[in-house]
Amino acid sequence: MIELFQGTDDTVVTLRSRLKLDDPQNLDFDGLSLDDFGAVTFGLFAHALARAAQPNALIGDPGGCVIDSNTFLSQVSLSQKTLDTFLSTHSLTFDEFRRHITGGEGWSRSEFTDRTTSAGFATDFRTFRHYPLMNLGAGQHLILDVQFLEELPASGLFFQILTRLDTGQRKVLLDLWGRIFELLAIELFRHFYPPTPAPLVSPFLADYPFKGGPSDGLNEGQVDGLLDFGKEVVLFEFKHILLSQEVKDFLNRARLETELRLKLVEEGDGKPKAVRQLAKLAAAVRTGADSHLRWGKQHSGREGCVVPGRGRSRRRDGSLRRELVAERHLPAAYGRNRGWGSAVDRHVNPGVGGGTCAH
Repeated sequence: MIELFQGTDDTVVTLRSRLKLDDPQNLDFDGLSLDDFGAVTFGLFAHALARAAQPNALIGDPGGCVIDSNTFLSQVSLSQKTLDTFLSTHSLTFDEFRRHITGGEGWSRSEFTDRTTSAGFATDFRTFRHYPLMNLGAGQHLILDVQFLEELPASGLFFQILTRLDTGQRKVLLDLWGRIFELLAIELFRHFYPPTPAPLVSPFLADYPFKGGPSDGLNEGQVDGLLDFGKEVVLFEFKHILLSQEVKDFLNRARLETELRLKLVEEGDGKPKAVRQLAKLAAAVRTGADSHLRWGKQHSGREGCVVPGRGRSRRRDGSLRRELVAERHLPAAYGRNRGWGSAVDRHVNPGVGGGTCAH
């Protein structure tokens, strides 16, 4: 993400300029350059990941995910000051964690019960996301969560910039991060469907232009990504969204559906976006005589879900048969296919069959 943020993509450069971030190399991130911050994070993550891959070693040595800041950099070229600066802003002592979580005040038994049983308490990990390490003293730091550590360069950078901006500029940052997410998805597709030398052609195309018309309700635009397999075409739209912690923790189905519809289906004025726009595009491609069409939808956001939608059109004996599942989302919840309505029910009422986390 850091490389894409610093990159030369035209849209990224334009949006960075509007945020007055023309020189991202000099952007300060908790007292470090982006490159140094990314290097420290990756080093700690790689260390923890190697230990996590050996569960027997962790059981035999429960301190395996403790790093000693005095010796950790002994075989690399990063300065001790760089590591110490990182740890000073992302590692807390036990008492500091307690103050962050309780607001600095002690809880009575009844207050503890009320807080820990309130909506969202058990799923609000913001403190641990920003501070994924615990300072044990004498240079010892325990890595509490490998995933939160890994996410710091992306989500940490986003929220650090977000807190510096006024309300008007935050929309620009969301657009910027949306484009960065598109570029990240494109990189992944090109890894699995790499460019090939002529006469072979990679089936993956990005930012593919199209022309709409009154009949399909689309203006001229572009498809974020597509896979062209000749008789079958797969369309993708990549969407980065941000749901507030309050909305995610409120456990109110109507409110969650309203927010998701605004983020993923249509604007407040009814203008189509994301899923609905993709459905219209699928219909337009179908009527444009493409032999097969399957369309998919992805979105990503901090603590968000990835929700695929699917549809299909087929040509048989010169005619088209459409099977388009518009706005019916099929989350993959721990590898089990469930309807979107079921997933929402399990989120807002986790006591029924357990909670759902869709990836």
